[in-house]
Amino acid sequence: MWKDITTYYNGYTPTADQMTMTICIVLFLLIKVTYVNKSRSFHIFQNTIFMLFGTAFLRVLYYYLLNRLSLGSPVSIPLLKLLYCAYHTGSCMILFSFMRYLTEPLQIDKRIAAGHIRLLGVLNLLMISHMYFNAFYKNGVGLKIYWDNGCLSVNEGINLFMACYVVSIVLILFMIYYYRKRIYSQIIIGLVGAGTISIIINVVQYYNHQDSLTVSTFLFPIFAIFFLIHANPYDIEIGTMNAKAFQNMIYHARNKQILLIQYYMHNLEKNGSEYPKNLRSNLRDLFSDHFKSTTMFQISTGRIVFAADMGKNEVYDVILDDFLAAADKLFKEQNCDYKAIAMMNRKDIVLSLDYLNIMRFVGARMKENTYRIAYSVEIDQYLEQRKIIMLLDDIAKKRDYDDERILVYCQPVYNIGSGKYDTAEALMRIQTEDGILLPGQFIPLAEKNDTIYPLGLIILNKVCKQIRKFLDEGYSITRISVNFSIQDFKQEHFCDDIQLIVAKSGIPFDKIALEITETQNEYEFMLVKQKMLELKHSGIKFYLDDFGTGYSNYERIMELPFDIIKFDRSLVMACGLNRKSEKMVESMAKMFASMDYSILYEGVETEDDILRCKNMNGEYLQGFHYSKPVPIEEMNQYFELSQKANGCP
Repeated sequence: MWKDITTYYNGYTPTADQMTMTICIVLFLLIKVTYVNKSRSFHIFQNTIFMLFGTAFLRVLYYYLLNRLSLGSPVSIPLLKLLYCAYHTGSCMILFSFMRYLTEPLQIDKRIAAGHIRLLGVLNLLMISHMYFNAFYKNGVGLKIYWDNGCLSVNEGINLFMACYVVSIVLILFMIYYYRKRIYSQIIIGLVGAGTISIIINVVQYYNHQDSLTVSTFLFPIFAIFFLIHANPYDIEIGTMNAKAFQNMIYHARNKQILLIQYYMHNLEKNGSEYPKNLRSNLRDLFSDHFKSTTMFQISTGRIVFAADMGKNEVYDVILDDFLAAADKLFKEQNCDYKAIAMMNRKDIVLSLDYLNIMRFVGARMKENTYRIAYSVEIDQYLEQRKIIMLLDDIAKKRDYDDERILVYCQPVYNIGSGKYDTAEALMRIQTEDGILLPGQFIPLAEKNDTIYPLGLIILNKVCKQIRKFLDEGYSITRISVNFSIQDFKQEHFCDDIQLIVAKSGIPFDKIALEITETQNEYEFMLVKQKMLELKHSGIKFYLDDFGTGYSNYERIMELPFDIIKFDRSLVMACGLNRKSEKMVESMAKMFASMDYSILYEGVETEDDILRCKNMNGEYLQGFHYSKPVPIEEMNQYFELSQKANGCP
């Protein structure tokens, strides 16, 4: 097709190509600061942008020189032909690069991917070779540029670029469709949509004999890849969305019904290993086969979550059971340990972290290689637990030693020798809007979330203040004990905190006792021993709590400066069951008593318990037979007024 050069040039405007070069530069800058994972796919994507910039530049240069030649400037015809072939070559290479890039997110087997790449590579090579041959071969039917009757004319001859372009796009779209289950559906829609728009623009250009937008149309799939994969929380290496995407999905799905299924492999989580690629791919395909509109999220190395919009699925009970059973078979074939939890989202839960924690909460009660559905009762249990954790966090954060939410209860201890109540154990309660929380409801959570230490200090402070008040009122008190854990002893300022609180209350230090359990390793033992000796020097007493419930090392117990050994309630109960247990406990108590330890039995509930404990060297008795825990303010019912307070000389 022959064209006058003026008409031909006027049919082309460099604005689109110049804008393309500018956008490529901007993309380079954005990639520099936002995408840091220098993977193979990253380099392919980066090289594609570089080729697009180069192709647009060569195109602008070609038409600029062609226009200069038409105006009479000396321009080399072979150079123009070379530029013409070069920018068409660049366009073909961009298409080839798109094909190579997509083999990564589509998780195509390397051998199959190599076949796709070779096919498109051969097609591009034939087109490029044909173009160069016809442009430079003297008798070729390709590009010719020469003067005719004082007018510069251009003849493109046979140009196979459009045919190569269409075939390449068709191959790429077919590849995306064929492997569509291996990638997030929204990404598929975005990539196909961008590619379709590019094709439409080029077809419209071709029929209108225009050529200005050909190279710039490559920007559409470039933008799609950048925003959908590199600027989106999508992990191209493993083919899943990440935790941030899960967070966004949960937020936007508040008014939808979403099925969530988590697969957790604790070995991978512990070792930081990657989910097996084959297992991950098979799970994704299996889930897509059972449910429509699905998404896969990799939350951590050992935790993946599937999500399905149930508005686009039928009644799912049978389908869900079938999927879970099929996945169980798959894990067993792969010899992988797992736990699977399925649940529906709820309108009253809007945070992704809550859903992950609910599944952790349910999973903690499951055996390995099992699956279950989390129902409302378990979800409600988690929500109640979360409320307690938030309350504990708030108490720990404020660190108010007079916090009114912390209540002190005491269980009086009966002194066999004096026949009076002169000691007690302080116990903790928490006042909430819904009622009073007992220790079993919050102590394990406080220990797990490192909020237990401030609670102990608050109890100690309140106990010291109440002892001061009782002493001022004339009551006779030997001591009140407060529980602290081994973890508390690891606090850097533990001794300073304890001594400061007791000193500020103005009570004698020996009015306070600390109850601790046994240590189980050398580091803990040495640390506890050092701090016990420091506090012991100030006058504070120490109880060994829960003796007989677990690990017992008599040598270590004797190295620590305990004053009282508390025999656990389980030992008292065992003594009531058989004579053998009673003789064993009696023997241990006798041994401790011979070394000047005082013996306290807890869990005393019957007259028979009292008689046995007295016969087993018991000096102090504690249990429901004497009293249930009462608010510390009511302990004046048990403590006696001193003779001085009664008016005696």
